[in-house]
Amino acid sequence: MKDKVLFSAAVAFVLFALPSAGFAESWYLGLKGGPMISDINGMDSAGNLGLTIGWPFWDSPYGGLAAEGEVTTTISKGQVTVAEFFSGKWDVTTAGLFLAYRSPHALYAKGKAGVEYIDLTVSRSGNDFTDSDFSVSGALGAGWRISERYSLEVEYAYKTDLEVANRSGSLFFLSLGLNCHF
Repeated sequence: MKDKVLFSAAVAFVLFALPSAGFAESWYLGLKGGPMISDINGMDSAGNLGLTIGWPFWDSPYGGLAAEGEVTTTISKGQVTVAEFFSGKWDVTTAGLFLAYRSPHALYAKGKAGVEYIDLTVSRSGNDFTDSDFSVSGALGAGWRISERYSLEVEYAYKTDLEVANRSGSLFFLSLGLNCHF
């Protein structure tokens, strides 16, 4: 619990204090959504929605770096049917801090890496299983700077390794997001 509170405080600092402190000429706020995908057989995708906030702190002719904070939560639970004795629903909430690179130009490539807190819950017949952990996460994607104010991004992100009903796999997030630059 203490780790969760400390990590949440760090995410809140990056999300709110840094952009308002005037350290950067601009910052961005984004909304993203898409399927949270598990590669465990019998574990269907859940639908997640999230908020991203970023602070670009370095720019060059070769691209730029930004600090990003991201929080997502499940809005549509995924179905779990791993065996005839194990059936239920699952959801996941994530909160992370990342270093993001974007290539120059209006159409750009994006890569990011960072640390993320992941809270996974599997509910079955009134018996909940919860697992939470910190994980090193990363994503690759592409974006389009529509105007000075807006950009559209698609990302495929590795979230964590997981185990459900003695089956191991990984969790991924395929998202489409819209950022508003200030």
